[in-house]
Amino acid sequence: MVGVKGRHIEVILYLLAQKYPVSASRVSQDIDVSINTLRKDLPHLKDFLGEYGLSLQVKPRLGLGISGSPEDMDKLKKKLDTLRNRVLSRRRRIWSIAGSFLSAERIPTIEDLCGMLGISRPTALKYIRQVEEWLSGRRIEVFARPGFGYYIQGDEEDIRDATIESIKKFLQFDFQATALAFAQRNPGVALPGVLESTDLDSIRGFLDEVQTLSGKRFSREDLLSLAVSIAVSITRIQGGHGVRLEAKRVAGILSDPISPVIRRCVRTIEDRSQLRFTDDEISYLVLKFVGSRTEDMDDTRDSAVISQFGQIAEEVARLTSGSLGLSLDNKNELVSMLAHHLESAVTKIRMGARIENPILGMVKKEYPVAYAVAVGASRMIGDRFHLGIPDEETGYIAMYIAASLEKMRQPSKRRVVVICPMGIATSRVLCYRLAADIPNIEVVQVGSIRELEDGTLTQEVDLIISTARLPATRTPSVVVSPFLRAEDQKLIKGLLGMGKAVLNSGTRDGGIFRDGGIFRDGGIFRDGGIFRDGGIFRDGGIFRDGLVFQGTRVGSSHEIIELLGNALIEGGFAEQGYVKEVLSRESRFPTGMNTEIPIAIPHAGSEFAIRGGLAIATLEHPVKFKEMGHPEKVLDVRIVAMFVLTPEGGGKETYEVIRRLGDRRVAAELLQCSSSQEIRKLIFR
Repeated sequence: MVGVKGRHIEVILYLLAQKYPVSASRVSQDIDVSINTLRKDLPHLKDFLGEYGLSLQVKPRLGLGISGSPEDMDKLKKKLDTLRNRVLSRRRRIWSIAGSFLSAERIPTIEDLCGMLGISRPTALKYIRQVEEWLSGRRIEVFARPGFGYYIQGDEEDIRDATIESIKKFLQFDFQATALAFAQRNPGVALPGVLESTDLDSIRGFLDEVQTLSGKRFSREDLLSLAVSIAVSITRIQGGHGVRLEAKRVAGILSDPISPVIRRCVRTIEDRSQLRFTDDEISYLVLKFVGSRTEDMDDTRDSAVISQFGQIAEEVARLTSGSLGLSLDNKNELVSMLAHHLESAVTKIRMGARIENPILGMVKKEYPVAYAVAVGASRMIGDRFHLGIPDEETGYIAMYIAASLEKMRQPSKRRVVVICPMGIATSRVLCYRLAADIPNIEVVQVGSIRELEDGTLTQEVDLIISTARLPATRTPSVVVSPFLRAEDQKLIKGLLGMGKAVLNSGTRDGGIFRDGGIFRDGGIFRDGGIFRDGGIFRDGGIFRDGLVFQGTRVGSSHEIIELLGNALIEGGFAEQGYVKEVLSRESRFPTGMNTEIPIAIPHAGSEFAIRGGLAIATLEHPVKFKEMGHPEKVLDVRIVAMFVLTPEGGGKETYEVIRRLGDRRVAAELLQCSSSQEIRKLIFR
């Protein structure tokens, strides 16, 4: 039999839990094993899996996966689950040490740890140093007593929170599976370490009763987190370690509506464990419940509270639109989700509950644009409630903003009107053929030529599809056979790249559609891609001479704004007064973004816009821009993009440019470009 190590078990169990191949870098990150070690282990993993009738799939550009029969996979998983308890990976050994430091009844010695984990003394000391560093970041100090062992000192609330976190980290990617099993009341669920003998049945009963009486249903993961919190509290109380909170804070926490529910339900646990939960202990549990996510919205919430947080969420949506110069297509969805989140978040912060955000670092890295806006939103919310909004909560707000921005990038169906004077049946046949043969369109209205002439058809559409010749309209139109031949389909697909217009209505001087505007020559949907063949700015935006500046020398943000703004005015994209408005707005609402390579996106509203456009510059030397959301901070910026925004839209494309500029790799390549042509190719490749 091929030998197996702890990390091998972790990797295989991780891959068995995945539905699709996962990149090696993702496996490395989630399992906490170096990418080089993982690659060296691949031949060994292949041999081991082969003994169980399974194979390791290594697919270029897709990643790693395990293939084989479900029966063989399940058999191996059960074996490895058992083996894992005897052969711990490095990561699990570290978190096992952390857990023993935090919750063991007897202080462990080096010899204890070596025997318990099957490791050498130098390895144990190395792991202990890592645990000490981790605990120090949670305000807990580790001390060594010669000839006796280790002990910790810290606030009881900190110790419990760290214990809970260490258990989650020990379980890691198993946490979701354990949460599902716990929610489904599977009998085999057990917590690791000293919590292994915890009476989970009584805790589960307590949680069920709280959910019933409070009308809340907690998410599976948070339900398990609550169970762990209660188990840790029971263990610590039994060991003589009680939570001590300030009386004023306790009074505030116990005023929460869920407090009497918890006080009533905890009696069952008190009776079974022969313990008493003081007001301080009840308050600690209340904080955990208040900080947990629910799967449904409580319809019994006070309407004034809903309105208050709805208004704040509206302001965040406006801040997002104003900061980035975008019109959010899904503003109502953002407001609804964010209002519900903020109601809970503000309550947590007011009570002094700790906000945990394990993905904060990734949020800052992957969504720097959304995070920059969220910083300003957090400041606004903090001022409104006289609270300090922690960075962790800012990260959550950023994710709501990022979700709204990402949704803008999703391909949307093209809206069409069908004109068919040949009768209802023929119209239906044509509509059904369109839906079946061209699924990326939506027929929003079916009408007659007379309705078109009378202006009855007023839907906002991209194309009119007719079986008869039409009078002249501003909206693009095409005449097709009622049987929708192949050449008709090809023609329609080609025309679907044209911009959106309102049927029988115009915009100022044709707006963004006049003479092609920002959608000229097919626009964002030509040949399928948002930037294919130039996209939004082709033949009238960034591809126009004089709007791309490479290695420019300027002395201030004022100078670069004037340079780009005047270029846009001279190019016919903005009216006189545009530069003054951008400068005024920049002084009030800074647009410097603290991405890995800082950028700035100065812009104005649409009142000075003639048509949509963009000017961009890379600077030989950085200039100072105030940071969005942090006007007291100054950034050294070397990439500046200035947009002319129209009322008609273009938000998806604008965000796409901003998103790309916020990507460190793209920004770094931009600064290496030696010509404006290279800049064009890089942004729209």
